[in-house]
Amino acid sequence: MAPSNQKIAIKNVKVIPMDHDEILNNHTVLIVGDRIEKIAPSDDIELPTTVQTIDGSNKYIMPGLSDMHTHIAPSIFADNLDAGIKDLELYLATGVTTIRIMSGNEGHLQLKGLQTNGEVKGPSMYLGSPIIEGEHNVWDFALKITSQDEVPENIQQLNDTGYDFIKVYHTITKSVYKAIIDESNKMGLSVVGHVPFEVGIELALESGQRSVEHLRGYDFDGLSSEDLAKDGGRSAVRFKSMMNMSTKRRADLIEKTVQAGTWNCPTLVCYRLLHDFEQRLSLSNHEFFQYLHKTTQESIKYNDMDDIFSEESRQAMKIAEPSHSLLVNELHKAGAKIIAGTDTPVPYLIPSFSIIDEIETLFKAGLSAFDALNTSTADAHRFIGDYDEVGSITVDKRADLIILDKNPLEDVSNLWELNSVILKGELIKRSDLDSLRSRGAD
Repeated sequence: MAPSNQKIAIKNVKVIPMDHDEILNNHTVLIVGDRIEKIAPSDDIELPTTVQTIDGSNKYIMPGLSDMHTHIAPSIFADNLDAGIKDLELYLATGVTTIRIMSGNEGHLQLKGLQTNGEVKGPSMYLGSPIIEGEHNVWDFALKITSQDEVPENIQQLNDTGYDFIKVYHTITKSVYKAIIDESNKMGLSVVGHVPFEVGIELALESGQRSVEHLRGYDFDGLSSEDLAKDGGRSAVRFKSMMNMSTKRRADLIEKTVQAGTWNCPTLVCYRLLHDFEQRLSLSNHEFFQYLHKTTQESIKYNDMDDIFSEESRQAMKIAEPSHSLLVNELHKAGAKIIAGTDTPVPYLIPSFSIIDEIETLFKAGLSAFDALNTSTADAHRFIGDYDEVGSITVDKRADLIILDKNPLEDVSNLWELNSVILKGELIKRSDLDSLRSRGAD
């Protein structure tokens, strides 16, 4: 965090505030400490004498990005705290100032502590509980809850440990799910995650699950929970089910989603990479790949997703991919709420730049450039619940910002044209971001 008396002025810059769809040309943004103090036309603003000035001519400033579904190290993919520190640095070097970690553990709590103490630099971490499963758990590291009587003590412990929200998964029973919702509500914790097979998307919407990940539940609507549980929902039948959904049923679920106020984090880029081997190869050859911690590199290149999903399932994903994009487009048009996430590092998703890929994918699915950017900026913080604090360029909000050399509203791919990052009021120039990115990955 910047010292409270530090003053930075970005002069003559084009401001993309993200609280509305507009560019404020030739403006100056004054930051004092970690707060935005003034935003005004450059000709009309009077600056303090002791201020660091940055020439923003022909540049664009906007809120920092958020990846709202990530699994940074330490995790089953890279069980190494140093790899987690490297993930945070890479996110920051790509302009990401907030992440939502979707299966937290003791290592992530350590990372948050290191951040609080100023020992590690990186995006703010919004940390989920370990995933909660039932009797026939998919993941060995999951927290198993098989009876509703076990719920109060477990949710209390997760709350006391410091997790920010509760994540549910496929195999918990309907009674356990309802108990988790009730106990979490009592403690002010939101429940997010996959839709359990026995629960289904309609009950999840009715119950107040705050976010649905990967369009889960929509993509197995109409299938029996018994059949889904046989292989953890990994069969080709599941992936084809959304493609076979009737127009009337899709419209009905969209209307119920809007009425419930449920957020969706589609992770469209994840679906593509589960079946697209050429795309995987291009990512592993990407210039950024070399900057990953070696442990993360190995886990991404040699993870077991191809063992989990059969060739038939991967082909079904490929065929069904357009139906996922269609659902996202129709959800958005109807007013349902969307946030951008990646599921990094599963599979071949690179911590940091995959979020730009997801924003590009949402744009290709039919969102406007502004709306696609919004899923990773203002709306991400509306979801978290700290939009009054951060997420738009507004006076008195925290200065988590990025400066770009090109206009992302003209082309969302211009997010790659990163010039500088401002994290909690601290200016990090391109040269320093490059140093952060290339810092020892061994």
